[in-house]
Amino acid sequence: MLANIEKHYGGRQSPADAEKTVFQGNFTDTIPNDLNGAGTFVHYASALGDTYSYVERFQGSDEIQKLLTKRQKAVSKLVDILLDWFDYELSKEPNYPQLHNFINHRFRQDMINLGLLLWTAEAIGYDLKDVQAEMCARIWQYLREHEYLSTTDILALIRSFTTQDSLPVLKHLQRLAARRLDS
Repeated sequence: MLANIEKHYGGRQSPADAEKTVFQGNFTDTIPNDLNGAGTFVHYASALGDTYSYVERFQGSDEIQKLLTKRQKAVSKLVDILLDWFDYELSKEPNYPQLHNFINHRFRQDMINLGLLLWTAEAIGYDLKDVQAEMCARIWQYLREHEYLSTTDILALIRSFTTQDSLPVLKHLQRLAARRLDS
């Protein structure tokens, strides 16, 4: 990373073994892509005075469609791995084709939708308490609406997270899978 910065700024202003590294440079219009971001600095002089504009995106990308596609593919890959595991463990169960179909279609789409909800929270500033509360409520509602959780389930799961006891979570997942096998 430092080598990339050095390439754009033309050398360090501090020794290589210093605790802090200092780089310095002068740029017009476009700020270098030193940390995988983009930036612009504009100075406009007129008879009314000077105006300055500085905009920078520190790392990341504004290619939203690419980001969403990449996220959806990652979620889909995780569902593929889960499906492979279920195929290995449960394929001989009499009603397994229904569970396989559920995971491959509805569950996959639900996980993509939940991923998009979480991405939305990140995009608008997830660290804000109001956003956290809103996202938790939306996710809980989504899980209830799509029959993953009931009101009593959520209370048991919250208790298990606060006590770090994973057994209620595992039992819930087991009941959920069994329900899908029976349907």
